[in-house]
Amino acid sequence: MNRSSRCIVLVVLAVFALCGGVSVRAKDQISGNETIVAKLHAGKFAEAEVLARKRLAAVERGSGPESVETADVLDLLSEAMRQGGKSGRPEVGEFCERAVRIKEKVLGKEDPGYAASLYQLGSWHYMNGDYGHARPLLEESLRIREKTLSPDHLDVAASLLMLGALRSETGDNVAAKTLVERSLAIRESVEPDGPDVAESLSCLASILVRMGDYAAAEPMYRRAIHIWERAWGSTHAKVGTGWNNLSTLLYATGDYEGALSCKERALQIRIKTLGPNHEMVGWTRANMGMNLAALGRKPAAREQYRQAVEILERRFGRDSPEVGWTLKRLGDTYLGPGQYGQAVPILERAVSNLRAGDGPEHPDVGEAMAALGVARTALGDTATGNVLNRRALAILESRLGRGHPEVGFTLTQYASALMVAGAEEPALEEALQGEDVSRDHLRLTCRTMPERAALAYAASRPAGGRLALSILGSVSRPDGATLARVWDSLIRSRTLVLDEMTSRMRTASEAKDPEMTRLVGNLIVARRRLANLIVSGPGDASAGQYRASVEKARLDDESAERALSARSTAFARDQERGRAGLREVSSSLPPGSALLAYAAAGEGSNRSYVAFVMRAGTSEIFFVPIGSASRVEIMVARWLSAVSAAGRRSSGHGRDPSRAAGDSLAALLWAPVATSVDRARRLFVVGDGAILLVNFAALPAGRDRYLVEDGPVMHYLSSERDLVRPARDVPAGVGLLALGDPAFDQRGSTRGIAQSRGEQETGTAASRDAWNCGDFRDVRFTKLPQTGVEAREVARIWGDPAHTKVLTGTAASERALKAGAPGRRVLHLATHGFFLDGDCDAPSASSRGIGGTSPLSAGTSSRAPNPNPTHLSGLALAGANERAEVGADDEDGILTAEEIASLDLSGTDWAVLSACDTGKGQIQVGEGVLGLRRAFQSAGARTVIMSLWAVDDVSTREWMKTLYEGRVGRKLDTADAVAQADLQVLRARRAQARSTDPFYWAAFVATGDWK
Repeated sequence: MNRSSRCIVLVVLAVFALCGGVSVRAKDQISGNETIVAKLHAGKFAEAEVLARKRLAAVERGSGPESVETADVLDLLSEAMRQGGKSGRPEVGEFCERAVRIKEKVLGKEDPGYAASLYQLGSWHYMNGDYGHARPLLEESLRIREKTLSPDHLDVAASLLMLGALRSETGDNVAAKTLVERSLAIRESVEPDGPDVAESLSCLASILVRMGDYAAAEPMYRRAIHIWERAWGSTHAKVGTGWNNLSTLLYATGDYEGALSCKERALQIRIKTLGPNHEMVGWTRANMGMNLAALGRKPAAREQYRQAVEILERRFGRDSPEVGWTLKRLGDTYLGPGQYGQAVPILERAVSNLRAGDGPEHPDVGEAMAALGVARTALGDTATGNVLNRRALAILESRLGRGHPEVGFTLTQYASALMVAGAEEPALEEALQGEDVSRDHLRLTCRTMPERAALAYAASRPAGGRLALSILGSVSRPDGATLARVWDSLIRSRTLVLDEMTSRMRTASEAKDPEMTRLVGNLIVARRRLANLIVSGPGDASAGQYRASVEKARLDDESAERALSARSTAFARDQERGRAGLREVSSSLPPGSALLAYAAAGEGSNRSYVAFVMRAGTSEIFFVPIGSASRVEIMVARWLSAVSAAGRRSSGHGRDPSRAAGDSLAALLWAPVATSVDRARRLFVVGDGAILLVNFAALPAGRDRYLVEDGPVMHYLSSERDLVRPARDVPAGVGLLALGDPAFDQRGSTRGIAQSRGEQETGTAASRDAWNCGDFRDVRFTKLPQTGVEAREVARIWGDPAHTKVLTGTAASERALKAGAPGRRVLHLATHGFFLDGDCDAPSASSRGIGGTSPLSAGTSSRAPNPNPTHLSGLALAGANERAEVGADDEDGILTAEEIASLDLSGTDWAVLSACDTGKGQIQVGEGVLGLRRAFQSAGARTVIMSLWAVDDVSTREWMKTLYEGRVGRKLDTADAVAQADLQVLRARRAQARSTDPFYWAAFVATGDWK
């Protein structure tokens, strides 16, 4: 395990069981020891140490240096020093060994007092990373205690806890979890909310974090903090440990702001309880630096690192590896344009310290050497940089394995430096290799993570793919093979988390017999074991032992996958589709079609957009740089704002107010690729970033026309791999479920956020001050009677009364929708939609939504969204205005994206979301829009038809009527049905001299299966 991980893990797992190693005799029978114990419980470790030293001198004089009483005080003294962060001092080990020798001689090897001293000695070895010596001591202590004390004795619980922590450190998290759960059960049986319970909760949560179960770990950490605060106050040392633990979890899930807040509280407590120059304060500052760096706050990060260096230099020495690790992180903050020169001396010292302390083959040495190579290369010394980078990679691959994320990061980091140095071809090669490693690791780890944590990792992983796209944009006339390789890499990297969540839901829905349940469980265990091994690194194992362990875990994982694939057709096909690349995609293009794929390239100020185009039946690839990301995002936002303004302010007649913005956007996004698309009849479009919010059919084409009239039929895909969608492997659903006009408020709405929908297209916009979509508690939904008319009209067109269900009024409830949606072929949901982000557009008087976000609220960020976007978007159903009055376990009338994703919609062909902003959400580059569209896809719906802005009531009814007539009456495929709905509403409005602005006819797009 590298030092960066070790530093964090020590904070999380090391401080356990106050006085758990002090014998009953010492705690309860010897006068004078109680004061020391009280100081330990109060977190005043320095004071406890002073008292213990005085007490030791007195007991040695009174009872003799070889007495049990002396050994008991030695236990207390070593406990005080260990808890006070002085475990690294040899003196502590000498105290522990002396106590063991005394008690072995006086009490014998089967006495619980002897077991207490063994516990202290084992804990000291554990704290110093000497697990080989720690384990037999802790196991023997546990054996004696279980034999001589009752099975539910608190000392047994203490031994179980420390042994569980050790097993976790050595990679056996399954056994560790069992041991700590036993410890927790004993302690809860004695004092359900006692401080010892908090110790076990904290340890168990840390083990769960290592196992990837973040969702279960977080409430345990919070409960531990609450217990400690109630028992000892908010500034106790244990509370500081609790906040630090929680910050580590939040950091792992991408909540960097939340993690920083927790870390700051931990730092304040530790400064107060341990002093400003304590080594634990130094490590906390170093970890704060990592957090601040992740937030892009480099000056603040540097200040924390510098203070940490000063503290650690005083504690460990100027040339120590502990100082070297912190210097390496400090040097990382200077790896940027104009600052590489400042990084070099810092990183040179880091390499020297780490090599002298850890040996030349330690992974930390490889990391520091790689960073130094980056700085040297960027400064123009590519020869030295190349030597350093190759040596660093050899170290990392030897110790950690080729698939370790640090290897991917090193490759990508070096590629960036080569690009700065102008070495474009080798830079592209390094970037693609880095992306391969990083992608494979994401695919592996996200299988064991909850979605939020997986998205956080996907957002923070090394961006080798985006770097490769950026490099490609600067290469003069790249050849076809290079273009194919880069696009293939992009295809394999898109929407990996979405695919995993969808596959997970499909597999879970199949797990209805015991054998399937067993196979799924086996796969989860195998995947988690492999992911944990790769992330945790070799620890104390040799390189050969570690590689053998990883290889065995990989074979176990593959075996579990084969077993499940043999049982589950859906799982097997998901695995096959997940491996699809450019070759499989190109062969899936239907005749007469073309594929247009946009992608976000680069990072920071170098962000841009690029596009690839391929026509069916050819192998030629067109690559088109689009322009800077800031320009694209500004233009998209300007167009969307203009379109929305048409609905809020237009009279419905006259010149389209969004046309000027549309012309500019078309010139930016469409004109550069139009020639490459040539005369394709059908165009599949894959978006990324801000471009995901553009309906290309609505872009102007000439003076008075739109692309829907003169361009190809367009259909949207989440990723290119959607074209390789396998044949249906589950039975198709039956019939239609249409929902509209829910009874939001049985008592009648006294304050609404939108007026009741009417037949008029005009109306005064609701006042922004009348509602605040950032505070959902105050939102009330007004009645939408026309959506009921729409639901019944859709049902009439569908024409199968025996298999059609219409839900309106009180019947349009959350419970009824959850019960009736699975097994339906089509879901038509006409109601208020919402996406909450606190940056809202007021809805028009005839709209179906409550507003949402500024369209590009997350379009420029590669960081995972926070809070969880599945909690921020959803649909309002019957009783929504009564939600504050329902119980915690009752349906509240708000169907969130998270709840939708948990449904089984694997038989659903269409999910039609006839509401405002249902295609909006937080945007994560490479993963798409996180909101309702993603929720329905995760649930298994093959196609989602959704809106990109606040929709008009009358126009929406017209559009939906035309959509279903095309699909049901004319048997059109999805792409043609959507295009014909656009065209017919547009032409009808033009014939009636009404406004043809896209607001009225182009809000809805379809994504997913085009057939």
